[in-house]
Amino acid sequence: MNLPKLSFLLIFFILLNSYAEFIEVWKKPIPETGLSGVCVQNGLIFLTVNDIEKPSGETKGFITATNIKGKCYDLEGNLKWEVKLKGSKGTKMIDCWLDGTAVAPSANDKYVWFLNILGELVCCTHDGKEVWRKSFSSNGGITPSKLILYKDKLIVSLPTGEKAGKYNLHRLQALKPESGEVIWKSEKILNHACRYDLVESEGEKILLASVSELSHYKIGEGFQVYAISPETGKCIKQAKTEQFMQHFRCIQHNNKFITITKKGSLNFTDFSSGKIDSSATKACKVYYQWNGKEYVEKGEDDLKSEVKHGKVNLPTKSSMNLFGDKLFYFSGGTNAIFCFDLKSQKRTWLEVPYQIINSNKIWNYSDIVYTDGVKDSSGKIVMNSKKSHGYVGYGWGHVNISEPIQVENKLYWLGGVGTIYIIDLTKDFGPEALGTVTIDDVGEAWTFGKMAYSDSHLYIRSQKDLFKVKIK
Repeated sequence: MNLPKLSFLLIFFILLNSYAEFIEVWKKPIPETGLSGVCVQNGLIFLTVNDIEKPSGETKGFITATNIKGKCYDLEGNLKWEVKLKGSKGTKMIDCWLDGTAVAPSANDKYVWFLNILGELVCCTHDGKEVWRKSFSSNGGITPSKLILYKDKLIVSLPTGEKAGKYNLHRLQALKPESGEVIWKSEKILNHACRYDLVESEGEKILLASVSELSHYKIGEGFQVYAISPETGKCIKQAKTEQFMQHFRCIQHNNKFITITKKGSLNFTDFSSGKIDSSATKACKVYYQWNGKEYVEKGEDDLKSEVKHGKVNLPTKSSMNLFGDKLFYFSGGTNAIFCFDLKSQKRTWLEVPYQIINSNKIWNYSDIVYTDGVKDSSGKIVMNSKKSHGYVGYGWGHVNISEPIQVENKLYWLGGVGTIYIIDLTKDFGPEALGTVTIDDVGEAWTFGKMAYSDSHLYIRSQKDLFKVKIK
């Protein structure tokens, strides 16, 4: 099929204060579903999809899959090559608890690395030649690993063969990118629910890793945060904190580690002194509510009385993100984005639409549009469950909602049902700082992978399609 010329493409206008263009350059079908983010490097696009040529089975509306495929496309959306990655045990496809495709590929100028969290890590050249392959035993999912390139190292959390009961324990490992040879393993043990990221602390790069004791197996370290050297894997410093919710991203601000407690508090643990300061996650100074025609300014009591589903709850898992001094998260129970300005201490909630369907913004939870099951590009229903709290409960996704991507002074944040929230970081958080657009006007995208940016374009994947979008 010939692509339409740019002049005939659909243009979305986003109100930020003035109008900005969001132009769909092309949309190409992806052969199967997947949760990975998109990686763009050297004029190539990399992502992963499930491989269900021989599905493991079907349970409660979900197809169970073990194997995945790494895909390479050019910047016009044409498939260049693919590689298969085997898993050791299956898990539900596109469930909120992640599947084998959950990790975005990583690439440098020569190689690309694909990870199947169910059992294999593969390195390929950019023309598709396999360089090395590493296999491991998994816990069957819920493994929020991240492939981090740091200098001459590929850093990732992988099982090491150590066990806590029947479960595999993890350590951060630094590998030689060109061979997969292990350079170091972190001296600190992690479990599969531990988050980690490469951040800067006191002018130096560190690997920030959280450790939480799970109900079904325990490490025996309590609730800790570690600052690990990316050069050696040694723990530079650590701080013990109060019990916090696992699966939340690792966030540090001014030498303080931010966690969420099960009671609903934001805890700020000081690395040096161990002192813990707390703040209520439900507190706000201003709540901007949409009344059907415009935003009106309301307060904390109004927010709590207008819950759309369940109750105003903890931030949805994985949605805490820090940009500068501004901490953002989606709130469980309501369709609001929370912004906590850690410098000014101002807390603001802004109601946003769940979806945009046929140009109509969906503000009420009961009006969210679901197609008859989540379909792949062939029309096959690969997930027919409406009971998973990743899709129904919070509405935003449970564990794997994508990280925002920052382009200059704007955040582009992809929600779980296809809506992109654009936040202008130069403005006080509120209605004038927000824009919305969708890649799905029929209610079937179910997008959980992080977008990629390159040369004025966003690259976005859904369960069915790959998009290239021009932004200004």
